[in-house]
Amino acid sequence: MSQQDRIDLEHYSVTARPVATEDVARLHELAVGVGWPHRPEDLRQIISLAKGYVACDEIGRVGGSALWFPLGEDTACIGMVITPPRMQSRGAGRWLMQRVLRDIGKREIIVNATPQAVRLYEQLGFGKYGLGQQMQGHTKAPDTPPAVPAGLTLRPLSGADLPALQVLDREATGHDRTAVLLCMLEPADAVLLLDKGGAPVGYAFSRPFGRGELLGPVVARNDDEAIALASHFLLRHVGSYMRLDTLVRPGKFTDFVENCGLAISTTITQMRLNPKAAASGTTRSYAMVGQAFG
Repeated sequence: MSQQDRIDLEHYSVTARPVATEDVARLHELAVGVGWPHRPEDLRQIISLAKGYVACDEIGRVGGSALWFPLGEDTACIGMVITPPRMQSRGAGRWLMQRVLRDIGKREIIVNATPQAVRLYEQLGFGKYGLGQQMQGHTKAPDTPPAVPAGLTLRPLSGADLPALQVLDREATGHDRTAVLLCMLEPADAVLLLDKGGAPVGYAFSRPFGRGELLGPVVARNDDEAIALASHFLLRHVGSYMRLDTLVRPGKFTDFVENCGLAISTTITQMRLNPKAAASGTTRSYAMVGQAFG
C-alpha cells in the first residue's frame, strides 16, 4: 500500500480502495446519512458506470466516497462525493478528490456541485460554468395542458433509434454519453419527438429514482419542444413524486415545470476543469440524466 492510499486523521487512519458492487449497502448508508434520496437500486446502477474510491476506516467501515464517470475518451463527470462532517473537517474530501483527479488526467472534468461543495471544487481549480436548480415535488396537471407543436409527433423510443439518439445527445451536450444512456434505458420510459419527415429532433427519459421518478434527460431545440416532451411524463405521473435537474435559466420551461408541481429545492452549480469548446448543435439539454452524469 502506498502512502497516497491512506490518510491519518485525528485518532485513526483511513484507506482508499476502488469502489465495487459490494459497496451498495455501505454507500446507501452514506447517502441516507447526508440526506440524499438514492435507493440501493439507484446506487447499483451508478456503480456499474463508475470508477473511483471509497474511504474505509481500520475495521473496514466505509466513511466516504468520490466517483467518476467516463464520457467517451475526452470527458468525465464527477459525482457521489460524500464525506460526513467529521471526515470533511479533517481533509478527507479533498484527499479523495485529489486521487480521482489524478486518475482522470487531462480530460475535461465536469461536476454538478451542491451548494456545500462549491468551495472545495474552487480550491481544486474548477471554474463555475452554469447555475441551475433541482426541482421536485408531487406532480399536478398544469393550468393549461400544452399541445405538441404543429408538425411534430411523439412516439416511444425503440432500439433502432439509438444511433439517432446518440447524435442528438452529442449535439446537445458535446459529450459521448452512450454508455450512460444505454444503462438508463433499461429501467426508463423514453420518447422521441419527430419532425414532419420523421427525423428525431428531441427526446426525453423518465425512470424510477429516489422517492419517485426522475425526469431526464430532456433534449430539444427550443422551450416549446422541451415542454411537449416533459409534459408527456408529468401528465402521466400526476400525483406522483418527480424530480428534474436542470441548468436551464428560469423562464418558460422552468415556469411550466413549476406549474406542474415541481418546486425548486436547491441550486446546482456546474463547474469544470480543463474545459473544452461548448456544444454547438441545434439541440440543447433541458434536464440532466442525473446530477452525477450531467
